Parts: sequence; structure tokens; C-alpha cells
Amino acid sequence: MICFDRDRTVSVNPPPRSGDPAVPLAWIKYLAHDERATAVDVWATGNQQLCEEAMIPGTAEAVAYWNQYVATHTDHRTNGDSTTAYPGLDREPPRPCRRDRLRLIADLHGQPQKQAATDTEQAQRPVFVVVDDVELKDLSAEGFEHFLPWMFCALTEDNDGQPNVFEAVDVSLPLAELPAADDNEPNGRESFVYTNEPYTATDDAAEPPPYYEPARREGTHRRR
Repeated sequence: MICFDRDRTVSVNPPPRSGDPAVPLAWIKYLAHDERATAVDVWATGNQQLCEEAMIPGTAEAVAYWNQYVATHTDHRTNGDSTTAYPGLDREPPRPCRRDRLRLIADLHGQPQKQAATDTEQAQRPVFVVVDDVELKDLSAEGFEHFLPWMFCALTEDNDGQPNVFEAVDVSLPLAELPAADDNEPNGRESFVYTNEPYTATDDAAEPPPYYEPARREGTHRRR
């Protein structure tokens, strides 16, 4: 699973400092939709405009799946009478904080594990990657691999499209086939508005983004 921030991270809204590369939007689309990358699930966890730009699910979909999950798994209600374990889900629209958005999506897939007991478990455990211009290294203790966008770009390019975190699922970006970040891409760097609106297709012929069923896990919910 890989989660992308948008503003100051992706080429449609690049980092403000000259020389810091942004993640090309084409990379995200490849990971989300190409048949060679089906082992990777891609989510938008920052500005939800990326849902439409890359045709990927985001916070609204994650919240909907989580509510569906806890509705049928009442043993996972950890805040007294609340049906959620994530502050902000009771708002309208729901708006959990940045770190809780990542934890929520990770819980839908199966919790990240920092260490595995055996090589087999290591090979089978989910890999949770976050690409965000905000420093999130503290989440490494919870099993997340965080990369600043310019570091993610450098690692990807230096390893022929396959940074170490992609090795477990045998996925690589065919850099020669994909366009680099385009200076002519729409740039909304002055618009840092976070919304939780779900993806809405603007083209009737466009395929809807891939959505995911919540993982059916018993006894693994992160308690606070």
C-alpha cells in the first residue's frame, strides 16, 4: 500500500524549493492502474483533488469502508459508545488528522508490522509506504515507511524504478516509458484546501477508481 500526499509532493503541485523534484503524476497513475502493478494499492491522503487527478480512492472512501467494517464488528468500538476509534470521523464531512488518515487506511488492509518473526512472514506482511512533504518518520515505529517526495524520486531513479520497498511485491516503475514531471501540468500550489469529497468523474467515459473491500481481520484493531 502506498499513500500519496498532493500539495508540495506531486507534480501537479510541486515543492516550492527549486531543485526539489516532485513525484510525477504519471508514476502514481501507473502504480494505481497498470496491470503490472496490481500488487500495489494506491491512496490519496492529502488534498483530495488527487483522487480525481489520479483516479484513486481517498479519505471519503476509507471512512465509508471503515464505517461499514465497524457496523458489523462491534467488538472494535474502542471509544466507549462511539462507533469509531479515530477522532474527526464524527465531523461532517469526516476529517481525521493526517496520521490517523494513514492509520485508518492501514487498518483496512491489515496493520503494518515493524518486524516479522520469520522470513515467510516478512515476505507476506503488507508494506505501508507514505510519500509526503511533511516529516512523518515517527510513524516508522508503527511500521510505516515514510519518504519525502524528493527522496522518493531519487531512490526510485537511482534503483532503475524499484526502490527497496517495492521489492517485496516485485513491482518497478518503467521510467523510460513514463513521462517525467511536466512543468505544464496544472499547478494549484496556491490552493491548499483539504476536502473529503469522494472522487466524481468529470468524463462520462472515464473508468471509476479502484475501491477496496475492508480487510476482514479479527482481533487486530489498534487500540488507544
